[in-house]
Amino acid sequence: MAYSVYCNLAKTQAEFENGPIPIRVTYQDRDDALAYAKLANEGGTETAWLIEGDDGTRLDAKAIAHEVWLRGEALVGRPKVR
Repeated sequence: MAYSVYCNLAKTQAEFENGPIPIRVTYQDRDDALAYAKLANEGGTETAWLIEGDDGTRLDAKAIAHEVWLRGEALVGRPKVR
């Protein structure tokens, strides 16, 4: 299973949907994708707006924040270097 994280500099969902093409980073592990999204959000410039699994599953920004909170310490030391 692969998970793509979509990030960009947009400040709102509408800007994300209508703005420039977002950066896409793909990981084979869900926790690595969540950890990347967490790092992007904590960096203060980018926002992770969407995580999409190759099976069609999708997490929006609110769901990403909730999953990061739930996974907590499990995300420390991730994403793993490829």
